Amino acid sequence: MLFRSNWDGAVDNADFALIADCMSGPEVTSPPAGCDAGAFSRADLDIDEDVDLADFAEFQMAFTGG
Repeated sequence: MLFRSNWDGAVDNADFALIADCMSGPEVTSPPAGCDAGAFSRADLDIDEDVDLADFAEFQMAFTGG
C-alpha cells in the first residue's frame, strides 16, 4: 500500500485528520465540505475514488503513532 496522505513519511495524527476531514462514505466520489479535491484524492488510500471505512482500515494498518 502506498500511504500518501501528507507525504511526511510518518503515518500519524496529521494523516488521521486528513482522512477524518475527507470521509464521505462508500461510492461518494466528491469531497465533503471542508475537504478540497487534492486532499480527497490523498485520503483515498485504496484508490477507488471515495473515502470510506476501507480507507480508514488502510490507515489503521499503517498507523505509526503520534
